Amino acid sequence: MIEKVAKVLSHDFSPAGDEAQEANYVYRAIEWIRGSMLEHLGLDAEALSKIASGSSQSSTSSASSNTPVPHIYHGEPILDRKSKFVAHLAFVHSKAEVQAVLDELYKNKRIAQATHNIAVYRIEDPATGQLDEHRDDDGEGGAGEPVLHLMQSLECINCLIVITRWFGGIELGPDRFRHINNAAKNLIMQIRADEQKQKEEESASKKHQRLRPVPDVMSWIRWP
Repeated sequence: MIEKVAKVLSHDFSPAGDEAQEANYVYRAIEWIRGSMLEHLGLDAEALSKIASGSSQSSTSSASSNTPVPHIYHGEPILDRKSKFVAHLAFVHSKAEVQAVLDELYKNKRIAQATHNIAVYRIEDPATGQLDEHRDDDGEGGAGEPVLHLMQSLECINCLIVITRWFGGIELGPDRFRHINNAAKNLIMQIRADEQKQKEEESASKKHQRLRPVPDVMSWIRWP
């Protein structure tokens, strides 16, 4: 609350232009209110400035700053008429992890400055089993809905998918939605294929470890 008050009080209400003389009485009234409130709060101009400037920084911070960032997978780009689409995926279990992944992605200037970053997630509440589903089209109206349907059909749970699009200057029409969906689907299928391959390799390794060399029975026989 004090930060909001500080922002208001630190604003420059001084009149300017042709309306300066007409606004003079209003300006004096505001200054009187400002002075009275500062006196009541026990603040001086310097302290007020520090609070006002610090509030904007604190408002942008979130619990995600202390949340470990889950591993982020990146898909192969899809190119069409100078536009580029790339999907990113992370396994998440809370909104804090979602924000941590987004913050990590946006550290990359190219991703942060992309035309669109469509984000879709599905998180299961372990206590109730209910799913929290959310999509953010990021200005590309309707782009998140097909991705959400894709995640539902492929039973992607505790998963966040972000599709980054860089516009190349040529309108793609409905093709852009197909590319957004395919970028997400390709990455999901690639991760699942890699996981299946890893499981098969681990299973083969364990099976090999269980095998014992066949004993040389002939060596047990004592020949006369």
